[in-house]
Amino acid sequence: MRPVLRALPDRAEDGGLSYAALAAACSRALSLPASAADERVAWDGRPAVEARVRTSVVDLEMAGLVIRSGDEVFITEDGRAAREELPEEVSLELLETKFPAYAAYRGEFRQRRGA
Repeated sequence: MRPVLRALPDRAEDGGLSYAALAAACSRALSLPASAADERVAWDGRPAVEARVRTSVVDLEMAGLVIRSGDEVFITEDGRAAREELPEEVSLELLETKFPAYAAYRGEFRQRRGA
């Protein structure tokens, strides 16, 4: 999740990034091998890195750190502030602890699933 936040432009005026652009930026930031771009997820055939980025964006959006508009993702003011404060590896539990909006989302999610 942190590479997603780091890849996004600081200002909304600079535009957002598409999921494909975010996936490419995250691949570079994580030094993934070129072969990683060829891996696809079984359920919809998307590149695996892009699918992972999409999942991360949903969690970051529910925490209030990014917003989506169409196929573009933008960082929020809270996202800019959290970008450097968050550890390298961000867990769902950490988001739940640090961001009340995410805790509420997870609570509703658990309730719907009966967990």
